[in-house]
Amino acid sequence: MKSKRLIFGDESGDAGMNIEKGSSRYFTISFVIFDDFLEAEKTSLEIKKLRRLRFKNDTQEFHFTKDSMATRKDFFEAISDFDFKIKAYVVDKMSLDKDIFKDNEKFYEFFLVKAFEAFAKDFDQAKVHFDGKSSRVYKKKIKTNINNVLKKKGVKIDDIKFLDSKSDQLIQLADMCAGLIKKNLDLSNIALCAMYNKLKKKIEIKRFE
Repeated sequence: MKSKRLIFGDESGDAGMNIEKGSSRYFTISFVIFDDFLEAEKTSLEIKKLRRLRFKNDTQEFHFTKDSMATRKDFFEAISDFDFKIKAYVVDKMSLDKDIFKDNEKFYEFFLVKAFEAFAKDFDQAKVHFDGKSSRVYKKKIKTNINNVLKKKGVKIDDIKFLDSKSDQLIQLADMCAGLIKKNLDLSNIALCAMYNKLKKKIEIKRFE
């Protein structure tokens, strides 16, 4: 079966529930969707070019929380004209029961599966790369849960892999998008709003309720 589309995913925020002590209020999962494989290649090449220009090397990773505002601005200007969609799943932890979601691993697993379920139709016959450095056993467990949820929706994913984002430019794109969407929810900032508005027409957001 030939894949219909390529999807790259990452999250922004943490699983901690102590917001008053520094945990993030929002937890955001972002999926970047390419219906055209060549467009994905072109976007990846543009990110590689920007890396060499900004960092003077071919190895440094783009990461929203670590990059400067200038780097973020250059990044979103470089990729904004390429043809892709962004689907984001947002969790406002202020509305959650701390006692139910106190286990970080279970929090992450629960909401990752929820995000796949929320955008189920987009994953039909899709090849997915998601950021993940967990154990093989844990990855297998999450993949099984995702596949089971999608199967109930009549959706069969072509393939899903959890990879280190350092090896995948387009997972880095998903990280940058997730970070931007989360940060735009966290605070009002003119520069961030300008970056967000460059991508606004590509973005669809669903929230956990």
